[in-house]
Amino acid sequence: MRHFLLVLAVLWLAACAEWVPLETQGQGVSVATAEKVRDCEYRGRTIVSVADRVAGVERDQAKVAAELERLARNHAPKIGGDTIVPEGPVRDGERVYKVYRCHGQ
Repeated sequence: MRHFLLVLAVLWLAACAEWVPLETQGQGVSVATAEKVRDCEYRGRTIVSVADRVAGVERDQAKVAAELERLARNHAPKIGGDTIVPEGPVRDGERVYKVYRCHGQ
């Protein structure tokens, strides 16, 4: 019984853990709405994904969404962007973001 409870505790902690850090280059990337980027230069799209389940246990969806946002922010500077806009909802641990350059134009 102890081993079972230990396994459950580990699975619960893994399901709640945040695994994606915001990198230095991602710190300067803003998250905006489509209305806010009308005067910005479109740089492309990024599709990011994380595990939304660990050992069959569904992870907290707010944490999954936050990790996806951090991944998109980390990626935006690599394609010359400084602003991201979510293109749709999170689906199966994946989300699409449009990337724009809004500052320094």
